[in-house]
Amino acid sequence: MATNTIQLQLPKLNGNFFDNWSTQLKVFYRSQDLWNLVENDYTEVANPIVFEALRKEEKDLLVETQKKDQNALYAIFQAVEDTIFEKISSAKTAKKAWDIF
Repeated sequence: MATNTIQLQLPKLNGNFFDNWSTQLKVFYRSQDLWNLVENDYTEVANPIVFEALRKEEKDLLVETQKKDQNALYAIFQAVEDTIFEKISSAKTAKKAWDIF
């Protein structure tokens, strides 16, 4: 049985045509169920004591949310030219990187 896969090439932002680039990335993020993270961010639990106090379901959800956010952040990093990457490379979440634009 043949498997159909789509190779996705994210557009690169070079400082021009931000509106076009952001529209394309938003569509990509929505297709991956990531746009909510980019738009709204999430609350990270940095304190290990607080994390351990969470129920298993809450921990699992937090870990999954962090993974999704890092995927979204990675996609942003991949979709910008080096000069722009330098400006956003210190961002720890996808929303923080997006907000720099």
